[in-house]
Amino acid sequence: MATSTDHPMSAQRYFISVFALKFTTQFVTALLELPMVRLFEAAACREHYQDRAIPWASRTTSGGGEMQCKIPPIQNKVALLIGLKVTFDAIPGLLTSIWYGAVANTRGRRPVLALACIGQILAWSWVCAICFYGHQFMIETAWLSSAFLLIGGGPRLLLAILFTTCADVITWDKRSVVLFYLHAMTHLSRMLAQPLAAILMDEHLWIPFALALGLLLSELFWIWNLPETLPAELSENQDVNCTDTQSSTTISTTSTLQNVMTMLSHRGLSIIFAAFIVKRIAFSSEGFTFQYASETLHKKLSDTAWLRISNTIGASVVLSIILPLASYFTKWHSPGKDLFNARGSLAIGVIGFGSIFFARTFDAMCGGMYFQLATVSQLISTIGMFIAGLAEGLEPSLQALGAFIVGETLGANFFSFVSMLDVVGEIVAGPSMTAIYRVRDVVGNPAGYAFLLSSALFAGILCASCFMQTRKVQIEAPSNGAERRPLLGDEDE
Repeated sequence: MATSTDHPMSAQRYFISVFALKFTTQFVTALLELPMVRLFEAAACREHYQDRAIPWASRTTSGGGEMQCKIPPIQNKVALLIGLKVTFDAIPGLLTSIWYGAVANTRGRRPVLALACIGQILAWSWVCAICFYGHQFMIETAWLSSAFLLIGGGPRLLLAILFTTCADVITWDKRSVVLFYLHAMTHLSRMLAQPLAAILMDEHLWIPFALALGLLLSELFWIWNLPETLPAELSENQDVNCTDTQSSTTISTTSTLQNVMTMLSHRGLSIIFAAFIVKRIAFSSEGFTFQYASETLHKKLSDTAWLRISNTIGASVVLSIILPLASYFTKWHSPGKDLFNARGSLAIGVIGFGSIFFARTFDAMCGGMYFQLATVSQLISTIGMFIAGLAEGLEPSLQALGAFIVGETLGANFFSFVSMLDVVGEIVAGPSMTAIYRVRDVVGNPAGYAFLLSSALFAGILCASCFMQTRKVQIEAPSNGAERRPLLGDEDE
């Protein structure tokens, strides 16, 4: 088995492949975020009017009959479709993350990455087939696409394996900066993908989906180009202790569970793990901003992309400029630096999502003046989304803090377990945020309580961080004579 210690690794080849995979994965997610809402809306609208034998403009673009769909029965169904799809998409990662983590420790990182990519291609192909061509099927059958994500565990597991490769070859002192830039790729991809999605939707709704499937196919090339980073000591241990694939995976899985229990016994890590779950739930309200703005401001979905763009600008600024420069110029090191960054991000999240919710208070202040209301509310919501974007420094700060506490021995187990917790957060976030979003005011508009809940959740974790412990986990690293070769950073630092 080829590993990073069997052959010298090209740093340029590694970084190009990892950043290309991260960018492409997030670009596809962002590209389909708005079209998926419109696709489900069009399908729900078609069912609603056909069941009542009412004619409607059935063009599957962002125009046509879209404004006929802005009624509470249809919008409530769209929220249900999207919320439960998010939940169902998360279940495969929850069920398979430990097992695929064991496979990655025995067969390498690249096979798991390839399986995750193939599963996504099949899942989105199913959604397109049902919503575009399966008019004889109920729209709810699109939820079956989540079953394909059992192949590879889905996009979150793919990203977890990418982060694991960082733990394989980059020492902790340089890892936080790499994580900042990797997370910045998420928001750079959003900044480019969402305006493009709005433009393509105006041409035809199938175009962004076709582009996304093509980009997912291109990921297979980057996976092939990525050097295998599985440490030699892991593969050699499996070869010595196990005689077949089944026993190898069993031993690796058992070891992973033992390491997870070790991490959970650490108070600081347990708070970090809880923060990952709560963070995922809190940030999930951003997924309803398009629909929220479309309903309350009476705009087409393609005209609400400015909300996400402002959010993306804030996240890009904090991840690509503020945090890396702060790490470079300050002499504050882990864990104090990472804990300070995490607390600051939590406080910013409280302010950002609170601003989005309280923008609705201008209903009473402006009375019946709709034009002034829309202008002021839109401005405050845009500022709130920008501030919420600045809170995106939370995840890499938590990752860097956790990686420091667990050390190099448990680094891969830490990132794998965090990906599972993200899935748990998604499962909880889907139905809970959907139910809260569906609460409406006396005039039938969404009340926006999802954003208030997000602000409260960030406040709760901020209070819990006051009890954080940052002492390192004490665990004896395996010694088999294999030498680890860091790709970036000095092993002695």
